Amino acid sequence: MERPIVTSVQLKRLNTAEVTGVALAQAAKPTEPHLRSVPADPAMPRRRRARKTRLTVYLSVDVIDTLRNIAYWTKGATLAGLVEEALRDSIAARERANGGPFMRRLQELKGGRPRRRMDASTA
Repeated sequence: MERPIVTSVQLKRLNTAEVTGVALAQAAKPTEPHLRSVPADPAMPRRRRARKTRLTVYLSVDVIDTLRNIAYWTKGATLAGLVEEALRDSIAARERANGGPFMRRLQELKGGRPRRRMDASTA
């Protein structure tokens, strides 16, 4: 059985923060066959691969399960690729809302959970 290809329109639907696990699964169904992606032309030069590093995050079980289903049913899709594409779209939206790119952080982030601020009423 051939696995369907998820279209770019369907991936855009996947990248919204308000989407539930059920909606993600529905968006992964190939409803628009005329928009299926075309395989890359082997004669075209390949882009240089970006340097990558590992980032460990905790996600809800239903989101992970849905991502695995999408990666399984989408030819050539990987979990890392799906997550990176969704993050890039989210970053672009946040930068648009910010009016441009965010300034470089002044120091490295501290690991672990954020500390709660103590104000005068709780001290």
